Amino acid sequence: MKILAVDTAEQSCSIALVEDGFPLFETFLCNKVTHSRSLMSMIAKMFDSNIAGKGQGIKDVDGMVAACGPGSFTGLRIGISVVKGLACAASKPVAGISSLDGIAWQFSASASIVSPSMVGKNSLSEVPEAPSMSGKNSLSEVAEAPSMAGKNFLSVVAEAPSMAGKNFLSGVSEAPSRVTDSYASVCAMMDAKRGEVYCAFYRFINGQLIEKSQERALAPEKAAAMAGNNLTLFAGSGAVVFRETIKKICGDNAMFAPPFQNYVRASALAYALLQKPYRLSLEHDAIMPVYLRRSDAEMNYEQSKGGFVDKESSL
Repeated sequence: MKILAVDTAEQSCSIALVEDGFPLFETFLCNKVTHSRSLMSMIAKMFDSNIAGKGQGIKDVDGMVAACGPGSFTGLRIGISVVKGLACAASKPVAGISSLDGIAWQFSASASIVSPSMVGKNSLSEVPEAPSMSGKNSLSEVAEAPSMAGKNFLSVVAEAPSMAGKNFLSGVSEAPSRVTDSYASVCAMMDAKRGEVYCAFYRFINGQLIEKSQERALAPEKAAAMAGNNLTLFAGSGAVVFRETIKKICGDNAMFAPPFQNYVRASALAYALLQKPYRLSLEHDAIMPVYLRRSDAEMNYEQSKGGFVDKESSL
């Protein structure tokens, strides 16, 4: 199944052509140009490149998906409108995918792997340098490491007696008791402006989504507190903006995604389509923006009239 995916939920904009979960093409832009000026040209250039096959176009995709929110009100409407228009003209089914899913699914496999040496660390820069490789800058010098000489990497791991038959983290004596298993939670967190974030918590095991919390718009302090004592990977623009707040509340339980994974990715939206409860539909009106809270215009109007804005009521 070949899927065209579009994301315009934040300042970044991306499109992807994905076939059976494998990306064939993806373009990502993060600039100050409005999505209405760049999105259609990005799609046109993708098909002009013949990446989908010579002479193929919108008529040859099996379906289309768009980030349906949360996110920028204007941005979401642009992406959804483009997908609806193209799908209607080509009689293709569509689906709206959560913007937060477009962040979280990038970590569906990596969140299941927590290195014992990283317990208590919250940055890759804090990982100690391997002594045997200190001062080395070439793979050809790896052979000089005595413990690895002539051995297959996995066979060396298998020889570690203290790990035999044990859970990945539970077999490490240095692992604090706060770590209950080897699976970190993922918190997809987007900057919602006005001192709030959009967020949801996910738990993946072996690449499969086991649990997802309700999507919310709330203060970053409340969002971080929801992680409790769980080892949690924070990703997204909200995790970037409120990193220090998260570290203050979660301490060593907080890990952070690298910069290039703090965005909604169109390819991740297409991959999420393969998971429940999403499905393609020829009912194009079924894809609608999800805002989680009222627009700035609505809140400003209510405040100008002396009304009280209950932010939680829009969840």
